[in-house]
Amino acid sequence: MLALDLGVFLRKAHVVSFREAIGWTITWFTLAMLFNLGIWH
Repeated sequence: MLALDLGVFLRKAHVVSFREAIGWTITWFTLAMLFNLGIWH
């Protein structure tokens, strides 16, 4: 996931806005919780 995040999604260096940071935080948190749910189940 780190390689995907750094290699694909963030190819261009830019100033990250607050809205973008919140969006990515929610995205990665949701993926982590889905993975956790899969392990738990």
